[in-house]
Amino acid sequence: MEPRIVYDQIIFKASHNSYDRDESIAEQLTFHPSSPHNGGCMALEFDIWRHSSPFIRDQRISDNYFMVSHTGTGGSTLANYLRQIKSWHHRTPNHPVILITIDIKSKEGGYSNFHDEIDTYLKCHFDQNLIFSPNRLIKDHSLSLCENVISKWLAIVLF
Repeated sequence: MEPRIVYDQIIFKASHNSYDRDESIAEQLTFHPSSPHNGGCMALEFDIWRHSSPFIRDQRISDNYFMVSHTGTGGSTLANYLRQIKSWHHRTPNHPVILITIDIKSKEGGYSNFHDEIDTYLKCHFDQNLIFSPNRLIKDHSLSLCENVISKWLAIVLF
């Protein structure tokens, strides 16, 4: 049996400003046992800027609705990076969980619909089945989310 550890008990390497590095997304994620200091990140971080335009909730949203950059100018679409992650995922079976942090830099467009915007974007430009949402931690509906999380963190297979 492969060694397993509960997700909340691990320490892992992360990449900050993952879009602004010399290494590609795939290089940042790929673990090399002979060179563990290179790659092997289990977390990526992207700074996003919103460019609001009409969208249809849960159905359609423009690629350039969210752009990735540190300053808000230039950069590529978040969809571009999500495609790279998804491509790496399909080429790398049985990889550990990858934490993706999205740092929202812009406040234009308000906050009241942001959850619909980001949810629609992720549904349209990523694979919803690959997103681990907090409600998946709830195994016992008679317990609170906190009580579920304390005893029900997912276990991951170590490298």
